[in-house]
Amino acid sequence: HALTIEVEGNGIVTIDSEPVTLTDGNYSTELESETEVVVEITAPEGTILKSVSVNGAEKTITNEQSYSETLTITEDTTIAASVLNLYTVNVTTNENDLGTDVKAGIITLNNEEITNVTVEETSEVELAINTIENENCSYRISSVQINDDKVLEGGNVETFTKKITVDEVKTIVVEYVRVYTITIIGTDNENGTITTVPEHANGAIEVEDTTDD
Repeated sequence: HALTIEVEGNGIVTIDSEPVTLTDGNYSTELESETEVVVEITAPEGTILKSVSVNGAEKTITNEQSYSETLTITEDTTIAASVLNLYTVNVTTNENDLGTDVKAGIITLNNEEITNVTVEETSEVELAINTIENENCSYRISSVQINDDKVLEGGNVETFTKKITVDEVKTIVVEYVRVYTITIIGTDNENGTITTVPEHANGAIEVEDTTDD
């Protein structure tokens, strides 16, 4: 009978503790009926063993790094396995540049307040950034960069969300700016009108902090 092993991804296969060579992820050999073999499939570091099936029957994966089973070959047998890469999403900010113990915003990945997460390849991660309003100043998101892609530039926005398909290691850099609100009294009355650049909204103007700490 034919024993065929098909591995999608970067898996390591042994039969009776002997390594086998995969060609384009495949290996096949002929065995006599009733031959007993121990098949082990291992996911290397940085990957995960996602699924294993024997002749189409899904196996329960109790160890995400390896699968091992003793099989008695009584018919043509095909073992199919899927090994996925694991990638890290990491978020950094310029909060330290804004001052000691400054917290300019709240960052979540998939609704958790964390700045890094490891997921399976092709997984989707939702990034959400919400700035913080303080009594004497506020913060805005001026730019967001994911690897080499600037997904927000010169925005000065209060919130930002984006769904990211993770097909490689992702480094997200968030830049904040500190802003102050200037309130002008009497912008429009019978004695005249005050105009500003940038234009005020009901007497309030938001300006960036241009001073160094």
